[in-house]
Amino acid sequence: MVTSSVSMMNIARTMCFQKNREVSQCDTPISTFMIIFGGAQVALSQIPTFSKTWWLSILASTMTMTYCSLGVVLGMKKIIHGVNLEHGSGERFFSDKKLSFDTLWPIFQAIGNIALGYTCIILIEIQDTIKYPFEVITMKKANTTGVSITTCLYVFIACMGYGAFGSDAPGNLLEGFSFIDTYWLIGFANFCVILQLVGACQVYAQVIFAITEEWILGHFPKSKLLHKSFSITLWNGRHALNFNLFLLLWRTTYVVSLTIVSILLPFFTSILGVLGALGFWPLTVYFPVEMHLTQSKAQRWTKTWIIFEGVSMFCFFVSILALVGSIAGIIDSLKV
Repeated sequence: MVTSSVSMMNIARTMCFQKNREVSQCDTPISTFMIIFGGAQVALSQIPTFSKTWWLSILASTMTMTYCSLGVVLGMKKIIHGVNLEHGSGERFFSDKKLSFDTLWPIFQAIGNIALGYTCIILIEIQDTIKYPFEVITMKKANTTGVSITTCLYVFIACMGYGAFGSDAPGNLLEGFSFIDTYWLIGFANFCVILQLVGACQVYAQVIFAITEEWILGHFPKSKLLHKSFSITLWNGRHALNFNLFLLLWRTTYVVSLTIVSILLPFFTSILGVLGALGFWPLTVYFPVEMHLTQSKAQRWTKTWIIFEGVSMFCFFVSILALVGSIAGIIDSLKV
């Protein structure tokens, strides 16, 4: 939500600048855009089930490839136009400075951001929709392809970003480019970010909705309040929208609460780092590793067991470092 609001704010600022040619007149509070995005999510959250959001997944994937490609193009353009390929336009972390905590915190924070990009708990819900026996083959191909493409794309963008900005690269890479000369391209890239996050928010939210609603409806199957529904007839009189009162109230409350938290804590990069650090090891590493070891009946202290547990422990320490760095980033932001 914070990311999409930043992109919306950048688009509005670019359009305002093209009209007024005065940056000082183009400042709009980010909370305004968070409320707009939250309103859109309230409407989309009324989509009944996860299976109904397939088109959002396709839209999000397409937009991701689009704005990442544009980011690479903009980075290459900046590098070609006289930027030092080795050091970038910004200052390096390890140029003439001594290593200190001030230089380590952003590194740890960046690790958390990378970890967030590899969260995979959503795959369990997706795999549940695939019929046996094709689920194993299908998910293996999908995971291999998805992780490979994602890794190559992330590394390529990171290299272009560092080549263009050095250690001064912003958390949102699109913010670093000048919107005077390439305003239309940057605006389109930000628009793609917004569309991608509209779909991404729903993909994750629908899983939370499904788990929560299944638990509540299972424990209170005879509750009239939970099963109360109503219809709204559309203007043409031929179609109607059906709503469940409980789902409407619960999902709206969830989105509104998320919007309020985002307004209160608008620290984009640091928040991403915290989320990545908290979710990466338990959900992306520990849970799948333990399931695999249990399913394969691997004995303790065998070669397989040592390798998997070693990877798990390494990722655990990575998560701790990312969490510490991200919390330090939030504390610094609160001081401003």
